Amino acid sequence: MDVLDSIQLEYDGKVKTIQLCAGDLSQIPPEWNTDFLLISAFPNDYSPTPTSVVGALNKRGISVRKLAQNKMEDLRAHFYCWYSKPVSEVFPDLALLPFKRLICFENPVFGSRSAAADVGTLFRGLTTVSNIGSDLNVVSSLLKTGDSGHNMAVMLKAMVSGCAHWMLAGLPIQTFSIVLFNREDLDSAKKKYTDLIQTFGAT
Repeated sequence: MDVLDSIQLEYDGKVKTIQLCAGDLSQIPPEWNTDFLLISAFPNDYSPTPTSVVGALNKRGISVRKLAQNKMEDLRAHFYCWYSKPVSEVFPDLALLPFKRLICFENPVFGSRSAAADVGTLFRGLTTVSNIGSDLNVVSSLLKTGDSGHNMAVMLKAMVSGCAHWMLAGLPIQTFSIVLFNREDLDSAKKKYTDLIQTFGAT
C-alpha cells in the first residue's frame, strides 16, 4: 500500500489525517490497525465481480454477502450504509484479517440526488460509529467509481469534502485513507488531490 499524499486537520488539539493511497484493499497492512474498511455496492448486490473490491475480498476468503447477513447496524434507510459485526466473528478461521469491520455504502440507483451528494449523508451516518470507539482508522475505496462508473474527480472531491467537514465537527476518525484500487486513475487523482490540499490543508 503506497501513501501518495495527505491532508492534516486539527480538531480539539488532535491532528487528523485524510490520505490518498494506492494499493489492494484486500491486503491492507496490519500495522495500519484498520478499524473499518469502507466500500460501495449496488443496493443488496454483493456480486464478487473480477474488477471490484468485493471480488478482491472474496478471493481473500471474505464474503461481503456473508458480512451483509451479519450486520451490526443497518443505516440504509437514512444514511445509505450499514456496518458489519466484527469480521473475526463472522470468519473465525481466517488469520491476519486486514480490517476489523466493514462499512458498505449503498445509495439508491435511481433518484434526483447524485452519488456525490449522498456521500455527505454517508459521513453524517458515520457519526454513529462513536459507540465503537474513538480515534478510529478507516480505509476506503474511492466510492462508486468502479463498476458503478461515477466520475473519479467528482467522487474524490465529495469524499474529501465530506470527511473534512465531519472530522472538524467531531467525527471520531483519526485517519481516513482513500485507496485507489485502479492504478489507471493514479495521475488524475493525484492532480485532483493536490488541488484539494490547497482548499483543506497542507501535509
